[in-house]
Parts: sequence; structure tokens; C-alpha cells
Amino acid sequence: MTALPSTDTKKQPAAKVSGRRLLAAFGIGVVSSAIFGTITYYAVHFAMPTAHSSTLTQIIVVEVYGLLTAAVAMAFHPANHPPLALRFTSLRDLALAFGAWLGVLAVSAGAYLLLKPVFGNITDILRHLLIEGTDVKRLQGQPIAAWAIALPRGCLLAPLFEELFFRGAVLQWFRRYLSDANAILVAAALFAVMHVYPLALPFAFIFGAFTGWIRVRTGSTMNTLCMHICNNLVFLGLGFWLLR
Repeated sequence: MTALPSTDTKKQPAAKVSGRRLLAAFGIGVVSSAIFGTITYYAVHFAMPTAHSSTLTQIIVVEVYGLLTAAVAMAFHPANHPPLALRFTSLRDLALAFGAWLGVLAVSAGAYLLLKPVFGNITDILRHLLIEGTDVKRLQGQPIAAWAIALPRGCLLAPLFEELFFRGAVLQWFRRYLSDANAILVAAALFAVMHVYPLALPFAFIFGAFTGWIRVRTGSTMNTLCMHICNNLVFLGLGFWLLR
């Protein structure tokens, strides 16, 4: 993306996000996740020695995302005000967000076609992305309780944290020091790096850039959250179709 227009009248100036508060919120979330995750692990093993490991893992992952989300929400409350801006704006903005998500798919397909010599054919890329990006393969043959926890976590809780953190607090902090376009691209790069898996980096970066643009243009992370939920639901459906 070489141009990220920002002339919409709904575009708002960057909220004054404190870097110290941002780091403190993330640090508190990480530390509390480690503490509660450890307590949960030993408590479940003590109370239910036969508990299935996949279900326990999903419980702990939900705790981690829940505590990280809570830490960010409390640090920058109220959540419906900037910088988090988790609020409904308009149906038109939601439609724009949906169109942007379709743009993510189109641009990503083009990017992976160009990267075919590196990553292989599109079908193999999609399968590997679904293996890493969904729980379908990891939870095959696991108890229904693990599925019942993993699905809402992957399609709702994880997108909520990532949008509040990356398109909310982090993007708005970068906007204090960079142009909107550069802030969007840098935040998108961090979002991509967080996904670690090399094959997922191009898609995560493109997704981060488009959602960042929607956040700046509409002034709301509710719109980017809808994009994220839609994306994860579609990936989940593709995972059930192609991986089972």
C-alpha cells in the first residue's frame, strides 16, 4: 500500500497515549497472565488429575487473552473513548470495513502469488496458514470442552485484544510521533511480527495495514474488530473444510 488516504471527515487526531502507560498495561497483563496461568495449571491438576491437557491449555490461553484485554481496557478506560474507541459509528463505516477486508484478501492473494518461489503454491500456503492460524488441526480428536473454549477465544476474545492493543493503544501512540501512513505501517509491522510464523507475516502485515487505515478513517476499533472477527470466522470455516 503506497497511499493511505485520510481525508474523511470522521478522522480524528491521535489521542495522547502515554508510552509508559502502554508498557505498564502490557506488563501488568503479561505478569498477571503468568501468575493466574500457573495457579490454574496446578489447581486443575490437583483437583482433576485426569483433566485433558488440551482443555487445560485452552483454559489458560483464554485467561491470558482475558487478562491482557482487561489490562489494556483498564489502562485506557473508558473503552468507547479514544484511544481504544470501541464504539459503533455507522452502517456505512461497517460496510467500508467489510470492503477493506475483501481488499485484504485480494492484496494478500497477489502478494503470495509474487512470493510463490519462496513459499510454494497458493493451495499449500493456504493450508499451512490454516494449520497455524486456526485450532482445527491442533484440536482434532480432542474433547468437545476444548473446542467449546477454543472457538469463541479464537473468533472473539483474541480479535478483541489485538484490536484494542494494536489498532487502539499502539497505533494511537505511534500517531503522536509519525504521520498517519507511517504510524499505520509501523503498527502493522509489529502486528505481523507478533504472529511469528514466517508464512503468516505477509498476510498479517497487510491485514494490519488495512485495519489501521479503517481505524484512522472511521475513528473506531469496533469496525476493525468486525473485520477481524469476520476474517477469523472465514479462516475457521476454511479450516474445517480443508483440514479435516
